[in-house]
Amino acid sequence: MSYGSNCYGARMLVRCPGARLFSTAVLRDFRLVERLYADIEEAPGNAVYGVLWRITDEDRHRLDRCEGVAKGIYTRSTFHVQCGQEVYRVFTYVMTPETRRQRDGIPYPEEYRRICSAGVRQHGLPDAFEKSAWVINLPAARRVVK
Repeated sequence: MSYGSNCYGARMLVRCPGARLFSTAVLRDFRLVERLYADIEEAPGNAVYGVLWRITDEDRHRLDRCEGVAKGIYTRSTFHVQCGQEVYRVFTYVMTPETRRQRDGIPYPEEYRRICSAGVRQHGLPDAFEKSAWVINLPAARRVVK
């Protein structure tokens, strides 16, 4: 499940050319955390909204590289998310404990915040990245076929 900049269709298609939009989803009992880049952590009663993409094995390897898995920045973890009335087992990226310690409390770069905000809005999701008084000026994403 994408919950940060990979929600933005144009960005995701650059990283994963074989990606196809599947659905929006919600990860319950977690919250979004600002640690230079987006992260999630357990938080009962909260929810993280995101986007599910169908990707190829090659895309998954590319995404692992983009997310810094081999460098120990993020780990790929499995969760259960809700899409309407259905529950799916999906993977997403979570910062490693060491990266969390290093980045805790560091705000998002403004360009990253804008990309994330545009991505969640593109899919009609609540915008946890929104900051007052700014204008989103990003190129429109190509239409993603389901």
